[in-house]
Amino acid sequence: MSTKRERSLIYLLVNKKDFVTAKQLADELHSSDKTIYCLISQINSQYDERPLIISERGRGYKLDYQQYLDSNQQNVDLRRLATISPVERRNKIMKQLLLVAPRRVQAETLFEEYFLSVSSQISDEKSIAKILQRYSLKLVKNSGYLSVIGSELNIRDAIQSLINDTGIVDLNQILHDDNFPRKYDVRFVFEQIRYIETNIESSIPYPYNLNLFSHMYILLDRVRNTKMAVDKTNDHALDEYPKVSSLDARLLGVSEQVIKNTEDYISVKLPKIEGYYLYQYLVSSRIDGFVPNTVAEHSKVQVVTNDLISAVESLTNKHFHNSDLVNRLSEHIRPMLNRLDNHININNNLLDQIKIEYSAMFQAVKRAIKQLASKYNFSEVDDNEIGFLTLYFASELEKHKKHIDTLIMCTTGIGTSELLKSKIIANFSNLNIVDVISTASLDEALRRYPQIQLVISTVRPLHAVSVPVVVVSAMLNMEDRKKLNEEVKHLQ
Repeated sequence: MSTKRERSLIYLLVNKKDFVTAKQLADELHSSDKTIYCLISQINSQYDERPLIISERGRGYKLDYQQYLDSNQQNVDLRRLATISPVERRNKIMKQLLLVAPRRVQAETLFEEYFLSVSSQISDEKSIAKILQRYSLKLVKNSGYLSVIGSELNIRDAIQSLINDTGIVDLNQILHDDNFPRKYDVRFVFEQIRYIETNIESSIPYPYNLNLFSHMYILLDRVRNTKMAVDKTNDHALDEYPKVSSLDARLLGVSEQVIKNTEDYISVKLPKIEGYYLYQYLVSSRIDGFVPNTVAEHSKVQVVTNDLISAVESLTNKHFHNSDLVNRLSEHIRPMLNRLDNHININNNLLDQIKIEYSAMFQAVKRAIKQLASKYNFSEVDDNEIGFLTLYFASELEKHKKHIDTLIMCTTGIGTSELLKSKIIANFSNLNIVDVISTASLDEALRRYPQIQLVISTVRPLHAVSVPVVVVSAMLNMEDRKKLNEEVKHLQ
C-alpha cells in the first residue's frame, strides 16, 4: 500500500463483516465520497488478477478477504493489526504514555500504526481515560498531544498492572518475552533478586518474585524515560519514612543496598525513598522460611486468620479449622496485611480458573473478607487476593472429598470396559471404582456391594435400581464428563 489513507481504508474494511457504503466509509475517515472512490480505484489498480475491494451496486464495498490474505503486497502489518483486539491496542498506547509520563506525546504518533478512524480514536482515548481514573491518574489532551498526569506511585501502579497482565507464571519466561525488550536490564534485575535471596537466605516464590521484578524493571524504565518523574517523590511517604516503626532491619538494609547497586548501574542518583518503596515490596512478599518483624504483628495475623476461617465455615456450613490450614493461611495473610497497608497489588494468573472451578468457595471467601475488612478497617481486597485465599480452602475440600463407591457397567467387551474405567479414573479422582460388570450381573453386583452409591453405564438398565445411574459413551466425551460431574456434585 503506497499511502497512509489507502492503508487506513483497508484496515477499516478489514473490520467490517459486510458491505459498507462509500458514504459510511467517508464519514468514518472524515473525507468525501469522491475521495473514497479514488482510493478504492488506486488500491484495486495494484492487483492484477482481481480487485481487492469488491463493489456491488446498491450495497457498497467489501474486502475480498482471501485475496487480502493471499496478497504479497505490503499488508503484513495490516494483517497483524487485524488480529490485535481493541483492549490490546489501548493497553499498548496506555503503556507508551505511562512510561514517559508526565511528558506529552503527539496523539497522531500514538495512533498512526493502527489506522483508526477519528471516531475510533476518540473512543480509545475515552476508554484509556476511564482506566487511568482507577489509579487516580488523568489523561490530558491539549493541541493534539496526550499526557498522563498524577503521582509517581500511581503511574508505577498502572504500569505494574499492565506488565503483570501478560500471563507470565515463571520468572524465567521474562527472558524470552517481548514485553521486556531490554535484556540487559532484565539480567540486571535478575541479579538483584538473586542478591536479595542470598542476603536473606531465603527464596521468593511466585507471584511475589514477579511483583518484585516488575517494580525494579519499571523503576529503570521510568529513570530512562524521564528524570523528572523519578525526582517527584511522594512527600508524605518521604516524611513518614524515618518515623516508621517496626521496620525489619535486615530487609531495609538489603533494599537500600539494591538501590545503591541500581544507582551504580544507571549512573543516576535516586531519591532515598526508593529504598523504602523496595522494602515495602519485600515486606509484602511471602518469603520462604523468613518471617520479618513488621507492623502486621503475630497476634493480629492469628486473629485475622482465625476470623476468616470462622467466617468461611459459617458461610459454607463446612468445617475447616485445623492446625495445618491455620499455619498455611497465616503465612499468606501476614504479607497480605502488609500489601493492604502499602497498597501493593499482586496478579493472579489462575483467577479465571479459580472463579470457574471453585465459584461457590470464591464467593464465600469474598463475602467473608468483606466482613473482615469492615471489622478491621482494611483497604479494599481485590479479586486477585481473594483468588489466592480461595485456593487454601479449596485444597482442604479436595483433601477431604468424599469417595463415592462406583460400579461401571458395559455391554461390550473387556477392552471397552477398561478404556472407560481408565478415563473415569483420570477425570474423577473422588470416584472409587469397586468393580466393572456386565448388564446381566447388575442386580447381583448391587447385592454383593451394598455400599455402591453410583452406577456408570454405557446402556440404560432394563429396570429401575436403588442408586443413581449415569449413562455415558465408552469414550467418555465432554458432554458425558459434564453430566457425570453434575451427578457427583449431588452425591458429595
